[in-house]
Amino acid sequence: MPGGHGGMDIYVSEVKEDNTLGDPVNMGPIVNTEGNEVFPLIHHEDNTLFFSSDGHVGLGLLDVFASVKGDNGEIVNVINLAEPINSKKDDFGYFLDEDGLKGYISSNRKGGKGGDDIYAFTRIPALTMKGTITDAINNRPVAGAKVVLTRENGEELTYFITEADGTYEHIIPRDEDLLLTGSKEKYQDATHNFTTKG
Repeated sequence: MPGGHGGMDIYVSEVKEDNTLGDPVNMGPIVNTEGNEVFPLIHHEDNTLFFSSDGHVGLGLLDVFASVKGDNGEIVNVINLAEPINSKKDDFGYFLDEDGLKGYISSNRKGGKGGDDIYAFTRIPALTMKGTITDAINNRPVAGAKVVLTRENGEELTYFITEADGTYEHIIPRDEDLLLTGSKEKYQDATHNFTTKG
């Protein structure tokens, strides 16, 4: 419709209590480009918007992207889902099932049976590490401790700071041997070896 950002744009409408739709509102330049944005899907798990675009930087023609939200819930960026979801050809019609672990995508990528084919996939969710740093003497949580995650060879992957209740949470790689080191002034460092293999 007139007033968009390019070819086809994605709009959002409010669903009213009587199940009628409000006026469509353009989702703006973070989602929409001078190219085409099509096939929107909002997954209920975290209300992430998935869509296909040939205007955002991608691997080929139409690629599938996901929205990234800021602290206030507004979309602040979009990310390309990369291979194997995307290819050098058109990839669109992304769909996830209820638990977000299986899905489908349409694509005219090389190796298909015809023009646009439907492909099924299984999604491997991110592996999340959670823990709590506590004082060894009184077992109280230690806020503001630095937690460093390194590979077995000593390469530092990331670090994070514990919350007020001593907790931390971070996404970690699979199939690796890792070392976790917690430190804070006036405390002895604590280290813990663990593996994500298997």
